[in-house]
Amino acid sequence: MAGVGRIDIPTLIATAACPCKFSVISATFRLDRSGRKKKSEISEAEGEIFKLAFEAGRLFSCGADKIVWQYDAAGKLERSYSGHKDWVYALTIDAARKRFATGSFDGEIRLWNFESGKLIKSFQATAGLEDQTALK
Repeated sequence: MAGVGRIDIPTLIATAACPCKFSVISATFRLDRSGRKKKSEISEAEGEIFKLAFEAGRLFSCGADKIVWQYDAAGKLERSYSGHKDWVYALTIDAARKRFATGSFDGEIRLWNFESGKLIKSFQATAGLEDQTALK
């Protein structure tokens, strides 16, 4: 490593603490001349994170804060998507069409464009777990 001050190795890390609770961090491990590792972290989401999705060089997360967070490949926050009134627990991505869909516990489904950040459409479906009580 002669002549090199440091080497940056960007890594996206998602860790699970218990079922349905995740921490999302972006870590850049820097190896300096002493060989020590330094780690930087970011995490915008508050509360439990229910879904993580890696697609098209991006990381998406959603959860109890009712917000969808979008990070670039280096872990930098690109944008957040808000508007859901309940926990966002479903997320699927269509990279070819540059869009993704989110679903919240109250049954709202939203279709977004991840390039522009704009909402394309929203509609209401059946709320989650509502019908399970009828089975008992």
